[in-house]
Amino acid sequence: MALDHPHMALSVFTPDEAARLSGASRRQLSDWARRGVLSPSVANEAGSGRTKAFYSFYDICRLRVLQALRGALGPRLAPLKPVLQRLGSLPPDAWTTTKLCACEPAKISMSTGSGCVPTGAAHNCRLEISLQEIEQHVAAAVQKSFERDPSLIGLIDTKRRGKYRPVIAGTRIPVWVIQSFAEDGYSIDAILEQYPTLTAADVQAAIDHRVAA
Repeated sequence: MALDHPHMALSVFTPDEAARLSGASRRQLSDWARRGVLSPSVANEAGSGRTKAFYSFYDICRLRVLQALRGALGPRLAPLKPVLQRLGSLPPDAWTTTKLCACEPAKISMSTGSGCVPTGAAHNCRLEISLQEIEQHVAAAVQKSFERDPSLIGLIDTKRRGKYRPVIAGTRIPVWVIQSFAEDGYSIDAILEQYPTLTAADVQAAIDHRVAA
């Protein structure tokens, strides 16, 4: 099944956003990344030679799977790592037909296709996970996070400075990012193709803010 939001699978998320969407804490995300269990898979240049790591949509899905497995099978991470790695290489289309069956932490099977995952009663399966349902739940949560208060459209939040600098109100998109696109010759429509959750009024406000800054 295609995602409802056409740009959903291309979205990236900060650790704070990943924590909210997955139900994990920032400390857990840092620990899982440090131990090689699940790390953010998207790296972007952040200026000054630094690289920032972001979570992809399917990273969030894998975090949801990790939370479900830990809830049913206990906190041990080592047996779950291979499963999460396999999910990391799974093509998006396969999420609609793939299920997990966990009998115990050391026995987690992954099956693709209808009817290929054994029932819990017959095979002592303690947890069955439909990846399609995980994908749908994450998509709904992300879609909700895209929603903005209409009164914020076309406004700039100048209070968020320092780390984030002024941002387009109701978003985490820094004004300087939009300005850089405009300075490179991008039209408003072209910028909106890069940031489809914004409006023309948002982009224009960011461009105009350059004069008032």
